[in-house]
Amino acid sequence: MDSANYNQIMQGFILALYKNPPSVADCQMCIKFGDIAGRLQENFITLEDKRGDWLDINAILNKSFFDKIATLISVLTLFATTGIVLDNILKD
Repeated sequence: MDSANYNQIMQGFILALYKNPPSVADCQMCIKFGDIAGRLQENFITLEDKRGDWLDINAILNKSFFDKIATLISVLTLFATTGIVLDNILKD
C-alpha cells in the first residue's frame, strides 16, 4: 500500500470520529494525521525492505570500512525518521 492510499484511509478514519463531519478539504486534523500516517507507513516499508542491512551481522562485517559506516548511518537515519514520525503522532 502506498503512502497516498494510506493517507486517504487515515483521513477517513479521523473524519469518521466527528459527529457532524466537515469535508475532507476543511478538516486540517484529518489531513495532518493522514500525512503523518502515510509517512509512517513508508518508513515501516523501508525498514522492512532494508532489514537485511541491520539484521545480518555478516553482511555488515563483510563490507569495507566506509561501506559499513554508510550502511549504519542509513539504518540510523531510517530509525530516526520513524521515531520523529511516531513523535509527531503522539504530540497530536
